[in-house]
Amino acid sequence: MLGKTHGAIGGMTGALLLPCLQLPRPQLNVPSWLNQIMGQATQTRVEDVCMIIIGIGLSTIGSLMPDLDEPNSTISREVAPIPLLSRRISMLAMAGCLWLSSIVGWLPFQLSLILSLWLGIAAIVKHRGITHSLLGTGLVFIAIRAMDPSLAIAFTVGYASHLLADMLTNHGVVLFWPFPVRVRIPTGLRTGSVLEPIIQLGATGITALMILSAAFGHNVLPIVQRWL
Repeated sequence: MLGKTHGAIGGMTGALLLPCLQLPRPQLNVPSWLNQIMGQATQTRVEDVCMIIIGIGLSTIGSLMPDLDEPNSTISREVAPIPLLSRRISMLAMAGCLWLSSIVGWLPFQLSLILSLWLGIAAIVKHRGITHSLLGTGLVFIAIRAMDPSLAIAFTVGYASHLLADMLTNHGVVLFWPFPVRVRIPTGLRTGSVLEPIIQLGATGITALMILSAAFGHNVLPIVQRWL
């Protein structure tokens, strides 16, 4: 699927699943004038909206990460642009930057070690190798968990949505890499097909609905939880 479609699906997945997981809300100081306008529930609503927006952002970025080993992907061109000679050199350069960040104390050692390993393996294997596997998903979760477990859950939810979305296409994914077993869900969907804009619109609409529900107190989570 295209990067925009993955991002829309990742954001929707985060908006739907993260509130159901009951992650800790961010502690905010809501102005008294806003409480007077919206009532006593304002604090909870603002925290719910912030939690969903943060989760959407993390899961959206996570949904793009598996395509980091593809030079022409959205995340390679716009989120992490490293215009070097080749895909392999670019990914090894990113691994080096992670190590440097760990040395100067900007990032936890565990995160730098595991993500460097993920990047190093991805650099020497084909696209949709370790990056589109359960092993790669697990490594990313363990790495980001070194920073914060809640962040790791939000990020990995989006990452996993990318794999599921690619399983719906004709290419499928080598889900159990390094074992060369390609997993597909037979839908006939092709990357760049006319259905992708419809998927993007639908996913974006559901995401917007979840944000509005949290903001205005119309709780749709029980309905969602019954379906999950």
